[in-house]
Amino acid sequence: MVTKIGEISTAYRLPLRILVALLIVGSLVALWYYAFQTPFRKLVSSMVAFSAADIGGYEKGVALAFFGSIDSPEHKNCRLYRDRFPIKRDRDGVIDIAVTIAVYDDIRPVARIMRMIYRTNNYYCIHLNRDADHALQAAMKGLITCFDNNVELVPTNSSIALIRSGEGVLKAHLACAEQALRRNGKWKYLINIDDDEFPLRTNLETVSILQALNGANLVESFSTPSRDSLVGNKSLPLEVSRFVAYPAFHLADKLTIPIL
Repeated sequence: MVTKIGEISTAYRLPLRILVALLIVGSLVALWYYAFQTPFRKLVSSMVAFSAADIGGYEKGVALAFFGSIDSPEHKNCRLYRDRFPIKRDRDGVIDIAVTIAVYDDIRPVARIMRMIYRTNNYYCIHLNRDADHALQAAMKGLITCFDNNVELVPTNSSIALIRSGEGVLKAHLACAEQALRRNGKWKYLINIDDDEFPLRTNLETVSILQALNGANLVESFSTPSRDSLVGNKSLPLEVSRFVAYPAFHLADKLTIPIL
């Protein structure tokens, strides 16, 4: 039986076309992968990081991992945190302020607060709950790394176990106040913030109020007998005789600021 050359060519024509088509498709897929897929992955990664840097609307564990990975001011997460909502570093007015912040069990509130109120001329002391787990401790150190040396933690061996509305909160702020006196002598006023509070006044407004006080204190307080029930009729530590209110940070109609 004799087969003509033309018949052989016809028999292999379809498989050859399929093979060529597969090669073309494979080449296009490879080209797309190397040209677009890798940058796309980087873009997605950046979007995720930016979402984390946005602070709000993400899980606590994501925040802990985000800040816990920071080991230098040049770390990518540090840059994203600073650049997502640029931190204003210039001073507001001529008054330097010391700020003490008590942190209980979450990195997100203090990250928001610091991004808003940070100025290079002020001093910031952060007291982290002595009972904080390792992840929160690492995240807090990472957060502080993103700022200059005017932001400091109370050393672990000097920290105090915190319970909301407990007497330890007062001791924590006093520990920070003592540290502020030792570490920075330029400030004129000291403001206390718990991490579940958020300033309703901008830093510029706060400075303007303090300038108007001109060295005086404006603190609303109550004698302890009128508030004994709040502490179970127990005596307060450090011979405290009056409760101090904190209206500036959680009541919009008040202008007073908690000052030590």
